[in-house]
Amino acid sequence: MQKILNSKVKVVIAAIFLYMFLTLPNAFAQINLNKIKDKAKDKTKELLDKKPEKKTKPEKIEEGTKNQPKEEKNTPNKEEETSTEKGKATLKKFTGYTGEIPPPAVIDDYGRKVGQILFSKKPIKTENPDKTAITNVFTAGDEVYGMAYLLDTRNNLDMDTKGVKVNIREIPRENKPFGDTYSEYQWFFGYETEKFIVDKEGKNTGERKYKDLDIFVSADNALDANYPYEFLKMLLQHAEVPAYRKYVNKVFTFQVNVTNHYGEKLAEGYFTYDLTSGYEALQKMYATLNKKAIANVKLESKRNDPALASKIKQVMIGHNVNVQKVYFSTADWGMIRHQVSGAVLRRSIWAYIVYKNEKGECYYDDVQFTEEFVGNAFNGIVKKAGYGTANGQIDCNNVK
Repeated sequence: MQKILNSKVKVVIAAIFLYMFLTLPNAFAQINLNKIKDKAKDKTKELLDKKPEKKTKPEKIEEGTKNQPKEEKNTPNKEEETSTEKGKATLKKFTGYTGEIPPPAVIDDYGRKVGQILFSKKPIKTENPDKTAITNVFTAGDEVYGMAYLLDTRNNLDMDTKGVKVNIREIPRENKPFGDTYSEYQWFFGYETEKFIVDKEGKNTGERKYKDLDIFVSADNALDANYPYEFLKMLLQHAEVPAYRKYVNKVFTFQVNVTNHYGEKLAEGYFTYDLTSGYEALQKMYATLNKKAIANVKLESKRNDPALASKIKQVMIGHNVNVQKVYFSTADWGMIRHQVSGAVLRRSIWAYIVYKNEKGECYYDDVQFTEEFVGNAFNGIVKKAGYGTANGQIDCNNVK
């Protein structure tokens, strides 16, 4: 019996110790938390009872004293005032230029300084230009000459290797009547190779800080007929489509950019051109450029093969083409092989096909022709395979 009582006592004592082990840490933690709260209340009361220090008025310091240097006013110079307009200064219509030559730089859309392009109804002379003829307002039939004033020499602006590129686009460009291909009235013209030479005055042309541009110019007056020819060609093609005529029959604002072969903008300028009337004058201007352009186109055959040329001619006649002449643009056949086995499948050759249209004008296309390899030999049947990128108009008198 005594043993049973001793066992119960031990169980009770163990239970008491277990209870104390579990509850005492929480009790001590609550005591510490209460102490922290009391200290926080005392600190808050101390801060509230403390009076703020009286602030003293700072001593007035006059400008220009040795204690404080006089503040410099950020007044832009004449060039900066023009530059901060981001080209808008050139958008303001004017007839007769009153500014400096060369004109100040402007800031492009990316915040970079670039040269400015001025326009005139007659060529702008590099020395003593006629400022009264410099304008940015033109009507249909007016010739438009440009002069890009560069911020450095042509040589230093990398205009010597692959040349320069002229981009003309309409602004604003909210209308996109021609889809993705001809949207935004934007035309990029190919690079023109710059050939720096020593001129008659003994000066290297690479040291010049200007670039002549022809925008709307007849063939007789053009320094470089390529740019006005391509520009008018695209513009008039749009105007000849009745559904698109309304988009061309208006007053355009054109932006002209000049870049080097790295795509770096070198100069920009703006002018307006009224196409609400006088459309026929542009057509006449384009006709002179077109005649000069096609007169310089001449084709030469790289292969003397009358029999093959006759086969090719018959193939194109079968496609309803009024063939006038076949010129081989490649000298030899090229082999087309299986990608895995390397076995010969067919051979191909390219040729310029000169043909006449309904108006009696001559054009040419670069066309690929093939012959299948059957058994151990080519079967001799020539087929049209596709068209290349080389094409254009040619003077019929040059087709011999």
